Amino acid sequence: MARKRVYTFKELEGMRENSVVFNWFFDNIVPIVIGKKNYDRLHSRKLVSNWVPVSVEAYGMMCVDNYHDRVFDMCFKEEHEVKRDNKYTTVLNKKKRVNQGWGNEGPELYNQLVATIERGRHQAISRGIEEIYYKEKRGIREEKERKVEEARQRKRVELESGVKKTKWMGLGSETSFAANLYDSDCEVEEDNIVPVQL
Repeated sequence: MARKRVYTFKELEGMRENSVVFNWFFDNIVPIVIGKKNYDRLHSRKLVSNWVPVSVEAYGMMCVDNYHDRVFDMCFKEEHEVKRDNKYTTVLNKKKRVNQGWGNEGPELYNQLVATIERGRHQAISRGIEEIYYKEKRGIREEKERKVEEARQRKRVELESGVKKTKWMGLGSETSFAANLYDSDCEVEEDNIVPVQL
């Protein structure tokens, strides 16, 4: 089993040349930054560069570096003592984790990251990693859609052929709807159709 970890800022800077780090960042950090619903809706339908703005990628990288221990908790749904102070934000009250905001170093780094990411997105290796990520996610989505469609088709065939068995009217017994409701398999009592137990 792979060791749980949050990648370092230096590793994130090189993620557009390393598919493992790239996948980790876009699977774990980007959904936190843009919201899980947006991520689920977009990640398997477009290349990363077409749905993740440069600003979001840069901000996500800074958040990993700034809130390292809490990012670990969010990614792995665990809680442990926060041992490291925030790197770019000032904490007024450590017990309540009240942040004063980004220091001067934060915006400077953010602007550098935006420029670096914009350049990196045009490199062939970066485009290749994006295409592999997209194809993998699209394949997973298409497989899920295929299974859902197969289940729908099975259900439709079962209902049309009468093979579907279900509990009916709280009788606690399985009954078949294959027969016409008015044939000899059913008894009519005061306009109520009561299925015969199988």
